[in-house]
Amino acid sequence: MSTRPQPEPNERLHIKDVARLAGVSTGTVSRALNKRGRIAPATRERILRIVEQTGFVRNASALSLVGSRTGIVEVVVTSVIDEYFGQVILGINQALRPAGYSILLRLHVPDEERERYYAGQLSRRTADGALLIVPKHVNEGELLRQYQRGYPLVVVDHRSGDPAVPSVSASHYEGARQAVAHLLELGHRHIAIITGDLSEHSGRERLRGYREALAQVGMPRSGEDVVEGDYSPGSGADAMRRLLRQAAPPTAVFACNDHMARAALDVIKEAGLAIPRDISIVGFDDFPFAAATTPPLTTVRQPLDDIGRVAATMLLDLIDGQPLADTHVRLQTALVLRSTTGLPR
Repeated sequence: MSTRPQPEPNERLHIKDVARLAGVSTGTVSRALNKRGRIAPATRERILRIVEQTGFVRNASALSLVGSRTGIVEVVVTSVIDEYFGQVILGINQALRPAGYSILLRLHVPDEERERYYAGQLSRRTADGALLIVPKHVNEGELLRQYQRGYPLVVVDHRSGDPAVPSVSASHYEGARQAVAHLLELGHRHIAIITGDLSEHSGRERLRGYREALAQVGMPRSGEDVVEGDYSPGSGADAMRRLLRQAAPPTAVFACNDHMARAALDVIKEAGLAIPRDISIVGFDDFPFAAATTPPLTTVRQPLDDIGRVAATMLLDLIDGQPLADTHVRLQTALVLRSTTGLPR
């Protein structure tokens, strides 16, 4: 009867060795070390005991010695300076680093031809898997072909909302519903929305949450209270000016991201109005600047770092050939109450 070789008491291990000794995947080891994701308490305890007793070293180069592993994960983004992308990438790195993986960051402009090129270039020759963050123009058929060929892929906030490959996002609908329900509870009955980009799943779902929150209390909907934005500050400012030109401006506005909400605040103040005495504002995201606006912004928090960690952990499981507990994960949002909402006049 053969037994599995055990390490010497002071031998330092790589994550692959920890996974082998614990009888789990490297993705499960990563979840245990990060204290994220669903994992049985007994399994977590077993992994941590092995790490404590034998030692553990993070070494990406060791992965390249196992099969055809490169120890690299591709992360395809359109920006690294936007708060959204930055926080998601931080979460990704927090999950990949303990697993011994490095990130190959592919930065590209949101151009249809270039983005499709990147999707077609995904290959095991470069990396062991890929994370695509909000891909706008990638053809789902191309992603599906890559995935079906065995190339591990996870999409963060896919444009269509229902990709053929595994995905992670916040619950945009529920977050918007929370925001509008808060304004309704304060007594507002004339609530407008500055939408996000309606070509994206997040924009459509936040608009749906706004409309359903109003429908649940039997409030009639007015077309002029839905003003389209595209998540940029300029579109938020333009939309707010349009709302203020109404014969009877709204007493509350739900702006579908914090950048548009901050721009709307500036327009309201330029018009000589007070916040929230004259108009209440709710944003979406809870970017770091939201707590520092004047007044501090009430907003809906997206768990952006958690989104990154969950997406990366899912990818690690796919790389290890492990089945996913959930193919499409939607993480809960939370309403953050600050000073831009109050009772209507």
